Amino acid sequence: MGIDYLITNIEKQEKKLVFMRKPVFNPSKELNDMKVRMAYLEWYKKMSKDKKTGYYDNHKNGSHTSDFDITKYKRALNNYWVEMVDEAEKRPKKEGVSFRTRWLFAGTTYRRRIEPLEIAEYYKEGHQRDYINQGRSKHYKKLEQWLNEMLEKPASGPNYLKKQNVASNLTEDSCFWAHVEDALISCKLLK
Repeated sequence: MGIDYLITNIEKQEKKLVFMRKPVFNPSKELNDMKVRMAYLEWYKKMSKDKKTGYYDNHKNGSHTSDFDITKYKRALNNYWVEMVDEAEKRPKKEGVSFRTRWLFAGTTYRRRIEPLEIAEYYKEGHQRDYINQGRSKHYKKLEQWLNEMLEKPASGPNYLKKQNVASNLTEDSCFWAHVEDALISCKLLK
């Protein structure tokens, strides 16, 4: 046992200590943090309703300081969900399971709430049409695909009913506003 052996052993012990001191990755805590940001979006939606405008139009016109705050929350939510979808695609999958149910429903709520704001920005920036094929992010497509795959399987129980009630508060088709914008553009072209 020479000095090299002692140095190697000390290095191993130090690495173990450093690893043990690192904060543990807790995806549930991060998801809860994202839910707080979603609560701000709920507030924004309510504020827009109180002004007698929809939150889509309010965001598209972007004339209030609250719009800048929402952009900050939207960016954080987008970063989180892009990363979560990428991670879910990399992990080995059980048959027919891409994303845990809790994350899938949270992701669906996120998609239905945030994607209309993305659509508003897309058309506000002067893109002429076809958000669905040209502007839509891959992570929205994946979240929608995974939800559809899960909904093809029969489900029941109190949690399923609760999730159905939450879903009724949101627009089912997160691309609804893209269809509206494209229809408006087509009507203008016909004139």
